[in-house]
Amino acid sequence: MATIINSIDQVIEKLNSIIAGETANQSPLAYFPALYKIVTEKVKQGINNGDFEDNARMEQLDIVFAKRYFDAYDAFKNNGVVTDSWRSCFMHEKSHCIILQHITAGINAHINLDLGIAAAEIMESRDIKLLHNDFKAINEILNNLAYVVRGRLGGISPLIGLLDKLNFKVDSLLVKWSMELARDGAWEFAIKLHKNGKPEIKERDQNIAQLGYGIFKAERFWYKSVLGLIRLTESANVRKNVKHILNKPS
Repeated sequence: MATIINSIDQVIEKLNSIIAGETANQSPLAYFPALYKIVTEKVKQGINNGDFEDNARMEQLDIVFAKRYFDAYDAFKNNGVVTDSWRSCFMHEKSHCIILQHITAGINAHINLDLGIAAAEIMESRDIKLLHNDFKAINEILNNLAYVVRGRLGGISPLIGLLDKLNFKVDSLLVKWSMELARDGAWEFAIKLHKNGKPEIKERDQNIAQLGYGIFKAERFWYKSVLGLIRLTESANVRKNVKHILNKPS
C-alpha cells in the first residue's frame, strides 16, 4: 500500500517513525533515514526562506521523491516488490558492514534512481528544463549527505575520525564514484524519462543496483582490512549512533 504524504512535515513524521522502529530493533536501516531527516529539514528551511525558484514545486518534488523511499521501505518490510536499487541496500540490513556503507547504499538508490523519476513525474505535463536550477539545488544537498555527518562520525566510528585527520578519507572512497554518477547522470536520466517514459527505468535500476552491491563488496585485501578495522572500532549501539548522527545528546 502506497504511503500517503501531502506535506514536507509529513515526510519528517514518516522518517521519525522509521527511525524509531529501526533503532528499537537495533537495525542499521535506521542510519539512512536519520541522515535523510537532516536533509529534509534543511530543504524545509530553504522552502520557508524562499530559497528556491519555485518553493511550492520544491515541496512537491520533496514529497514525491520521499514517497519512493517510503514505498520501497514498506514494500521490503512486507515482502513486496522492491526496485533492484533499493533491494541492494535493504538486503544488507543484517550484514556486518560499517555505518557509512549503509548510509551510502541509501544515497545511491535514492539519488541515482529515485530523484530522476520524481523530477519527471512532477514535470510530466510541463517543460522539465524549468526545474533544472531547483533540481541542481536539491541534488547538491543530497550529494553532500555523507559529508554532513563526517564530524559526527568520530564519536561512534573513531577510526574514521582518525583516518580523516590523516587525510585518508574513507567516505570519499565509498561515495566518490556513486556521487559522480549522480551529478552527471541524474538530470540526464530525468530528461530521458520525461521524454520516453517508463522503459528508461528498468536498465537504470539494474545499473544502480550493481553500484549498490559494490558498496558492500571489498575485493581488495587492503580495503577489506580497513573496513574490518573500522567495523571493530565502531559502536554497535544503533540507538546511540543515530543520536550522534542527529546531533542529539545521549
